[in-house]
Amino acid sequence: MILKILQRIQGLLTVDKAPKSVIIPRSKHNISRKDISPNALKVLYRLHQKGYQAYLVGGGIRDLLLGLYPKDFDVATNATPEQVRAIFRNCRLIGRRFRLAHVFFGHETIEVATFRKETLISSPEKTQLIVQDNEYGDLTEDAFRRDFTINALYYNIDDFSLVDYHQGLQDIQTRTLRMIGDPAIRYTEDPVRMLRAIRLAAKCGLTLEKQTQKAIDSIAPQIHQVAPSRLYEEILKLFITGYGVEVLTRLLKLELFNQIFPDVAAGFKQMPWAQQFLMTALANTDARVAQKKAVIPAFFFACLLWGPLQKALAAPSGTLPPLRDFMTAMDQAIDAQMKILLIPKKVVMIMQEIYFCYYRMLALRKKQIYRLITHPKFRAGLDFLELVATVDKEKATIVTWWQQFLAASEYDQSVLLAKLEQQPKKKKRKKTGKTDTPST
Repeated sequence: MILKILQRIQGLLTVDKAPKSVIIPRSKHNISRKDISPNALKVLYRLHQKGYQAYLVGGGIRDLLLGLYPKDFDVATNATPEQVRAIFRNCRLIGRRFRLAHVFFGHETIEVATFRKETLISSPEKTQLIVQDNEYGDLTEDAFRRDFTINALYYNIDDFSLVDYHQGLQDIQTRTLRMIGDPAIRYTEDPVRMLRAIRLAAKCGLTLEKQTQKAIDSIAPQIHQVAPSRLYEEILKLFITGYGVEVLTRLLKLELFNQIFPDVAAGFKQMPWAQQFLMTALANTDARVAQKKAVIPAFFFACLLWGPLQKALAAPSGTLPPLRDFMTAMDQAIDAQMKILLIPKKVVMIMQEIYFCYYRMLALRKKQIYRLITHPKFRAGLDFLELVATVDKEKATIVTWWQQFLAASEYDQSVLLAKLEQQPKKKKRKKTGKTDTPST
């Protein structure tokens, strides 16, 4: 009898602790179907008509509530990937660890994910990395698997309401980024969540909730547990998607930047111009993204590692080191960063070409001018030279020469080249001590 009473009490406690959702009716939120991709609506309606649950979820909902236009729309459902494929002829299943359905509409792809749950549960006594995330679940389990409260809102196509398990709508209204659960545990389960927190906060203009931010400093060293190739992809999302200046500003306040870019961070302290240079480079990148111009990862990494390259070079100010020394210093800077962040070989090769063009532009040798202009990375090299000139005024004269040469007629170009021959040749330098000013 006593056992039955205890079991009953335990059951009641379990019910009380069960996660509860809040249903926010259409009249209480600002999401309208006219702001949702017609193709996403097609997927939602078709799944609903076939008797499945269908919700718009994730960044699409978050951005709409923040007054932004989402770059894509994701759907969550209780239909399995195979069931989704049976409904849509224009569907393809992807993924090995966890199957996803991609429904194609021309250039737009709607990602459809089956509700899932985390299969490894961490505790304060023993935290561990999530190595499995491939079991299907229900709506509640899916909501508690997600990282931030503002990413765990579900738009129900059945009645146009929002399903909110974590007061995500309230956090959106106060522009707060809050981790679901204990931040220290969630960061330990997947350290990339720390980078996602910074990226989302920078992109959406959010304030990190106190504990969500505080846990980053203590968990930051665990970022090294992330596969270097995966870390590379996350860094691209941080810095070359249009809000790099804000990302860098936020990262510098945390221990994360020192963990990922130790040599760059050290350069900021030893060479005062280095941080200004990177900030200027990121400001230009953000402007290009806003203007829908192309941005290449290699250019960003060339700017990022410019300080470490200069430190490795240790050349006196105002002199141009031998090309061999320059390229050796370049390799040292890149190799040191590659121990933490796996930069693809193709990107490294483009970085080397940008650095090479920059070096040849500084030399201003008549026989190399026309050949250099035809180099595929000439324009990137010139852009890089212009950036260096913002922190090293001695390079401004060379930038002006190149700008005049490119804008000049064929005759005027020959005049400019003739003047180069009249300039006295520089004496070969001897290697001396280090300097804290940019030298090349």
